[in-house]
Amino acid sequence: MPVRIQKVKFYSTDEIGDILGLGQETVRLYIHQGRIHGIKIGSHWHISQKSLNQFLETGDCKKAKELADRKTGYVKML
Repeated sequence: MPVRIQKVKFYSTDEIGDILGLGQETVRLYIHQGRIHGIKIGSHWHISQKSLNQFLETGDCKKAKELADRKTGYVKML
């Protein structure tokens, strides 16, 4: 069952794996690759509902951010 922290719903890697039909190791790999955004609390990774939705829409959180930046006209200066 997802946990709520300050009104934000967070899922464990096990729960995300069940939702996406993936194993826990694959979910952790996606986190390390930046395909889905996760936060580590103690020794466990957690994924927010927002990150899950972004992943479901684009298959990649980095792509979701790029699309959002294009829509707003935001350009990152190096």
